[in-house]
Amino acid sequence: MENHLKSDTTDCITSLVLSHTRVCMVTGDNILTAITVAKKCGIVPNLNIRHDVILVRESNGGITLQLDFNEDTAVTLDTDYSSKGIVEAIRDITANPYVFAVAEKDFNVIAENHPELYELILLNGKVFARMTPGKKQKLVEDLQKLEYTVAMCGDGANDCGALKSANVGVSLSEAEASIAAPFTSSTPSIACMIEILRQGRAALVTASVTFRYMAMYSMIQFISTLLHYSIGSNLTDNQFLYIDMFVISGMAATLGRSLPSKSLAPTTPKAQLIDLKVFLLLTLHVILTFAFQFSFLEYIRYQPFFTPYVPKHDLKEGSCFENTAVFLASMNQYILYGVVLSEGPPHRMAAFKNWSLMLVFLIFTVVSVLLVMQPFPWLNNLLNLVSLESNNVRITFLLMMALNFVLAMALELIFEAPRLTYYLENVRFLSRKRAKYVKLSSAWESVLEEFDSKNFYK
Repeated sequence: MENHLKSDTTDCITSLVLSHTRVCMVTGDNILTAITVAKKCGIVPNLNIRHDVILVRESNGGITLQLDFNEDTAVTLDTDYSSKGIVEAIRDITANPYVFAVAEKDFNVIAENHPELYELILLNGKVFARMTPGKKQKLVEDLQKLEYTVAMCGDGANDCGALKSANVGVSLSEAEASIAAPFTSSTPSIACMIEILRQGRAALVTASVTFRYMAMYSMIQFISTLLHYSIGSNLTDNQFLYIDMFVISGMAATLGRSLPSKSLAPTTPKAQLIDLKVFLLLTLHVILTFAFQFSFLEYIRYQPFFTPYVPKHDLKEGSCFENTAVFLASMNQYILYGVVLSEGPPHRMAAFKNWSLMLVFLIFTVVSVLLVMQPFPWLNNLLNLVSLESNNVRITFLLMMALNFVLAMALELIFEAPRLTYYLENVRFLSRKRAKYVKLSSAWESVLEEFDSKNFYK
């Protein structure tokens, strides 16, 4: 009797490995069967650099490490071994990159009596065999203690505990496991994990994009209102209505409709909405926004047809050249930032593939051009705008709008540069706290590098 791998299993695991997602096998099968299957499906990495499997066994209170199924390579750890002793034993077996495989009876003893080795197995373990339901749940919980985000796939009652404890539990059947798991896949395939990661990452990016757009909307309107107050005026009711009900609603509703990328990227999006990079970028966008609104206002003041605004009690009757200039500048910014801030790859499709966003952007851009060129007096009257009276002024306004778009897009591209991103994300007092498993991995790698360097020069 033989139970073959599903046709899409290897491709799915390869995609997960290429996206730097750690993949482990936790099974009730015999450990030798589990190792064989793990090699076939790619759980044991073999894409660029071959990894050896180190089998960890417990015997009479001692710990033995051996290469795969080859008992001739077995090395027994001393009773008072240290981290250096573990590394020395591993290097006696293989000089290649390695992963661990362990069965449940050995797993229990190591977890209770050998904390250093258990820590290393949690970091580098790939195959956990003969695992009972309780031990599957314990493994998930111990990985979470190292601050891993754990996703678990299962299809039977023996997976219920682990599915419930995992950060993301996915049942591959509609039987008992589906009761404990938050997600149930309609098809019994691990391809669902790729879909969950794609959608989850895109959702995080969408949340960040929407937050930044609404922040910019608030600041744009704050600046335009501030400039109006400086002359004793304000936006009219019709202008507020057009901006809030049509422009902002249209852009905000379509920003989140970008689809996830077709493939998983090797990086993950940030889980927080605000950090140093976002703060600096928003600050520069706000400065740019103020610069252009103020430039529109000052430019109109130097025109021969300009008449200064005289404050009135009824602000709805306060239409003037200053109001027209600031309104046209701010309206253009509401529209352009809908595209500028619409982040695309690597986690979402490019903005131009979001047809609803592009349609809304095109419609409001056309309306903006019509409001600047003023071919229809009734449209300008509807929004309480005065005539600019000069085609040169109108064309200059359009060029300034285009320049605003180009500079805003350039800011986004500059801040996406890998080197700048690295420096901003690693500012000592503002950098994100490293997960516990990252710190432990670094510590073990240091021990391994130290051992290798000493033996290299011998």
